Amino acid sequence: MARAVLPAAGTTVSQLVLGLRSTYGDQLGAVLPSCSIWVNRLPADPGLVLQGGDEVALMPPVSGG
Repeated sequence: MARAVLPAAGTTVSQLVLGLRSTYGDQLGAVLPSCSIWVNRLPADPGLVLQGGDEVALMPPVSGG
């Protein structure tokens, strides 16, 4: 299970992503560009300001058939 990363109030989605890259390193950094980022079950803009209680999900690309 992944560790929770709790950003400070007023953090944007892009700032959170930069923090995750810094915390978890190159392996996560390599897949982040291909991930979709969702906040509260909706696609998120990088400039979206996160609020307390927001749920952030990193969705890697998947394929199926």
